[in-house]
Amino acid sequence: MGFHLMLMLAAVAVTSVGGEDVVEFINTYNEKAKEVYSELRLASWNYEIDQTESNKEKMEAERMKVTKFRNENFNKAKEFLGDATKVQERQLKAIMDIGID
Repeated sequence: MGFHLMLMLAAVAVTSVGGEDVVEFINTYNEKAKEVYSELRLASWNYEIDQTESNKEKMEAERMKVTKFRNENFNKAKEFLGDATKVQERQLKAIMDIGID
């Protein structure tokens, strides 16, 4: 479910009405989220088609990267809530929802 929510965030245009730091954070988050989730999907696929210990370790390493990314961005999004427009606030809250494990 988190991945689909991330895609919705990426689809919403970010305007510069709110603080510039908020805009930069959301844009950076979207780019990095695409990267980390793509790497996890690739590692998971590789493990599913070739269930070796090496592929399993790679998949677990990518899961750990995604977990770290989610947790770090939960805290960052929380910091920006006060400077956000309504649209940005919804995006930040969605990032926070994704960050909860």
